Amino acid sequence: MPQNTSEHISRLSRNDLSSDLYQNLVKSLFNISTEKATRRLQYLEWILDKNPALPLTEDLPIYIYWVGSNPVGQLIIIPVELIIEGQPIKGGWAVDFYLLKEYQRGGIGKKLLDAVYQDFPLLMAVANSKASFGLFEKLRWNQNAPMTCYTKMLNPEYSIPKKGLHLFNRVIQKLGLNVQIKLDYLKPATQNSVLPDKSLFEPVNSFENIDLSSSFKSISDKNTAYIPRSKAFLQWRYFSNPFAKYNAHHIRTNKDNEAYIIWRMIDDPLWCRAVVVDILSAHEISTSHLQTMLDLFIKYASSQGAERFECITNNSKVLDALPQGILAESSIVSWFLYGMMDMKQCPTIESWEIFAGDCDVDAVKTHKE
Repeated sequence: MPQNTSEHISRLSRNDLSSDLYQNLVKSLFNISTEKATRRLQYLEWILDKNPALPLTEDLPIYIYWVGSNPVGQLIIIPVELIIEGQPIKGGWAVDFYLLKEYQRGGIGKKLLDAVYQDFPLLMAVANSKASFGLFEKLRWNQNAPMTCYTKMLNPEYSIPKKGLHLFNRVIQKLGLNVQIKLDYLKPATQNSVLPDKSLFEPVNSFENIDLSSSFKSISDKNTAYIPRSKAFLQWRYFSNPFAKYNAHHIRTNKDNEAYIIWRMIDDPLWCRAVVVDILSAHEISTSHLQTMLDLFIKYASSQGAERFECITNNSKVLDALPQGILAESSIVSWFLYGMMDMKQCPTIESWEIFAGDCDVDAVKTHKE
């Protein structure tokens, strides 16, 4: 670790990720316990050190601002392979942009970003609040279609009374009464779902023998961008995550329309949720067949005991194909932005389809659950 007295920025070496100095910085920045800091470091080891988009010869993309021998802030980049208007470019998700309170509003944030741009020409972010959106807006980053969270209540005969009772108990708790009423219902039993003729619905345990490298290539190059779904990316992102178990299902409605849906079941205190984080296909899927696939999956999730279906994406085709009705609702939950050091050189992307699995939207939750 640096020991001189100047103010400067450095990238964290792979060996220093587990150092006491960096762990203490994490605890100070996030005001968390040693146990939670250790878990965060394990998360960083997976999403950075094991990331196939980061060459083994490079230090970790954790940019630390030093005042003398003291680290006072950081900006972390999750590296990704990007295709912008048909050309590869080195990009990354900007996350964990934090400074110790006494060093905020002093221009350090801009210095960190300028250092990062030297290694990652194009940066992306998902702003989950007005404050974070305002930060990137000040940088004049471009905004793409916002991230929409679609939800649908499943097994309503069980989930509706359960939600009502949950809200009732919250009111009772606010009134200071030490009473809690429990729902005397059995959870929905798992059952086999019936498939239409000529349809296929099967689990997938690995992407090592599945070629999805052509995903999104049917998109016109002009004013488009995407994150390629290489085998290495899919294996790392969904089958090597130490904090979450992902499921993948191969769905085919006919010989020309097939897709892979990646999802996970999360059993929260309120809901058992089936959360779709990615939908992949090597070829363009018609809207009607996509609708059929999503209907098949939602029925399957319901048959497995899920009480709520969720999907976060800005993909308008997927959002349009999801079933509507009184048990379904959609709302904007975050904003997808991207930028470069010189925004005059930053392309304006009209088509950039993002799912929760693309970025930190889903991954960052897994180490906190």
